[in-house]
Formats: sequence, C-alpha cells, structure tokens
Amino acid sequence: MLHHHQYIDATCKVHINTDRYIIKEESKQRLIRKVQDIQNVIPDIDVMAYRPDVDTRAPDGQILSRDGNFIENVKQCSDFKLIEPVENSILVLDEAHFCKFDEISELFNKVIETNNCSFVLAGLDRDFRGEPFGPILDMIEQAKENMIEHEVYALNANCYICGEPAAYSKRLVSNDDIVLVGGDDIYQPVCKKHFYL
Repeated sequence: MLHHHQYIDATCKVHINTDRYIIKEESKQRLIRKVQDIQNVIPDIDVMAYRPDVDTRAPDGQILSRDGNFIENVKQCSDFKLIEPVENSILVLDEAHFCKFDEISELFNKVIETNNCSFVLAGLDRDFRGEPFGPILDMIEQAKENMIEHEVYALNANCYICGEPAAYSKRLVSNDDIVLVGGDDIYQPVCKKHFYL
C-alpha cells in the first residue's frame, strides 16, 4: 500500500501499471484510485490526463472504469512531445502501449525536471504475439535508471480457458496488424499454456 507522503515530496514519481490482460479493468481502477489518492492529499493539484488518439473506445474526455469511477478532462493526443508538464501536477497517460517510446521518453524527462510532478501511466507490456508492445518495458527501465521512487504493478487476469493467471492476450480474429484496437470481442486473457495451443 502506498503512503501519502510519497506524493508530497518534491522529487518526481512514476507509477507504471503494466496490465497484462485485455479487459484491463483492475488497471483502470488502480490508475483512477492512484490519482484520487494524490488529490485527497493535495486537493489543488492539477491533473493532466491524456490518451492516444488511436484509442476511441472510451467516452470523450474521460478515463472510465466499470465501477463508475472516472477521470475527467482527458485529452486525446497524437504527439506526446508537445505536452508541457506543470508544477504541482499529476500527468496521467492511459493506454500508453499505443505511444511511441521517443515521445513518452521525452515527456518523462520533462516530468523529471518539473517540481512536484508525478507521472502515472498504464498500458499493456505485450502484444497478441507475446512480444514486447509499445514503450512500457522501456519506460520501466527508464524509471529504474532515473527515479528515486517508482512503482510498477503487473496485473494479470485469469485465463479464459483454465482460470490460471493470464499473462497473455490471445487474439480471436484473423488479423496480423500489430495494433488492432478492441475489447473482449477480439482478445481473451490466457495463460502461457493456452497462449501457445
């Protein structure tokens, strides 16, 4: 469990959710709770929330979880290098696996140089082939190299077939595109055994 004093420190923090299942509900809830926890400690903190413009599934202007919690004023973005963090803020990035590493890395470096700024991002760490997906794994390494404090949560669903922990997303449709935005109609969480069957 996180202690509130971690958010008051002048050093930058990074929180990375590597959600390894396609439904990703727990990760959304964790991301929203993280932001709400910080806001409870520092009520006047600015929340700067973004998601890649390729992901159009969520309602306009929101990061929404199925339990009804949400973050408002979320902006769609196509070039994350253009974002300028501000002091006393939380920069939130959802669906970060759709972003380019160089853009997120540059944004991350800006956050490090900004007083009282935290960086919270969530995204898948593997694609439907089981290969590293997007910048998530690289961002974890960058956080380890550059941050005084960082937290990484790797979340797993249960395998759709056997109920064991599912670290993979199995694509149910015939399509070889690396990026195919979809939900449980296109992907299933599966364990390693059922991923390779």
